[in-house]
Amino acid sequence: VYYTVPLRSSKPFIGVIYYVTVEEGYRGRGIGSALVLSAEEGANASAYMATTRRGNTASLRLFESLGYRAAELDKMSREAGSLLDKALCSYEDDVLLYKGVEGVEELTSALKMFRSDVETFHREACYNPWQRLRKA
Repeated sequence: VYYTVPLRSSKPFIGVIYYVTVEEGYRGRGIGSALVLSAEEGANASAYMATTRRGNTASLRLFESLGYRAAELDKMSREAGSLLDKALCSYEDDVLLYKGVEGVEELTSALKMFRSDVETFHREACYNPWQRLRKA
């Protein structure tokens, strides 16, 4: 599953790889790589992000083999962490994986520049659906 964070720019700047899973018996065959690369192609973004848990070594290896770099979310400033959480619709993972930018600062700078877009996206795509599910 992937999506782009709609920022006011000519091309989707940030693509998010939200969920990738491969059944255990099929791992090690390149399926995970094919899924991530397909999501990148579909998103057609300038930069990509994903998250995982520190202990998920398979996920870390997969993304790092595709050129993603890792950064620990809990070592970022509160503002950067909050913006990333909103863009990623993620609250439980602790490792950010990113690609297509020089560093995390470039991602957070873009998110800060388009803060209102990120806030709107989060409310409409993450928070409101979660609230509807809670009421159901």
